[in-house]
Amino acid sequence: MDHSAQSGTSTDNGHTGVAAPPKKHVPPITIDNVTNQAVLLKHLQDITKVKLEAKLIGTKLRIYPQMAYAYHRIRKYMDENSLEAYTYKLPEDKILRFVIRGLPTDMPPVEILSRLAAKIATVNECHIMRSKETGKAMPLFLFTLDKTEQLIMSPILAT
Repeated sequence: MDHSAQSGTSTDNGHTGVAAPPKKHVPPITIDNVTNQAVLLKHLQDITKVKLEAKLIGTKLRIYPQMAYAYHRIRKYMDENSLEAYTYKLPEDKILRFVIRGLPTDMPPVEILSRLAAKIATVNECHIMRSKETGKAMPLFLFTLDKTEQLIMSPILAT
């Protein structure tokens, strides 16, 4: 029985090893205490000029924007009109945190920041971490900075 010439079992799907770029996830927006859901949804579609998907959950309206542009326009509208709503941050809006360990605990964060200034444009915050149990300083320094494409693509502290 010859299995070498089976048809329809090929693993070649026509792609030459090029992976599609990952789709950017846009989080849903939930608006609470909506009295007229259809009118609000229509108004948001007019503002964004995009067809929006939405789900009604009791008096809440959960909107699923497909693009970051629509997400930002809806968030701006909610802030301007003081609508009671909540959502998650977009991945590109989140901040980066990193820890440097092994430094002496008596080293001032200002000195560390001055040494990092050549490698990192701006650091939002720098402080020494403390033990929850004892409150004593640990040899760990926490840094927070804004996420930028330059920081993501390059090693920050490469020597």
